[in-house]
Amino acid sequence: MAESRLAGRIVDIVEPGKDRLELAWVREAAKGKARIRTAGGREHALSIGALEAALIADHGPAGADADGALARRAADVARVAVDAVDLDLLWESLAGDEDREETAASLAEALFGSAAPPAAASALARAAEADGDRLGRRSGRAVFVVFGRGARERRRRQAEQAAAREAAEI
Repeated sequence: MAESRLAGRIVDIVEPGKDRLELAWVREAAKGKARIRTAGGREHALSIGALEAALIADHGPAGADADGALARRAADVARVAVDAVDLDLLWESLAGDEDREETAASLAEALFGSAAPPAAASALARAAEADGDRLGRRSGRAVFVVFGRGARERRRRQAEQAAAREAAEI
């Protein structure tokens, strides 16, 4: 059951009500409810289902020092370098003609291999969210979009047309 799996663990989630990625400590998980505290110190109560839906990566047990564990996991995520070349390679290997949805774990596996640590999934999720051209995150969800070649080309043309209209108005 989800209660025993996530209680006392450090997780990377889409923070409830904030729509941003955040590391958090699952303080309690019982009777279908979870209580979490984010690295930023905010407390949230949510259903186990909502926690599972918001989950980017499970970073393992917090141990006796949850605040220290959060800080260590944040440092681990920061150490994983995901640059534009990595995103371009990932996009080239996954993109079809149309948009498709993927989890952070599946994106990390595609880029880093099946033994990718949770820090890799978290770092890749942050890079994909910031990219917005090849990859992006669905608002309020722990699902990422690999933008299709056709959709990306349409967005490029629309941007060029908008720039041309703006230039003509000047």
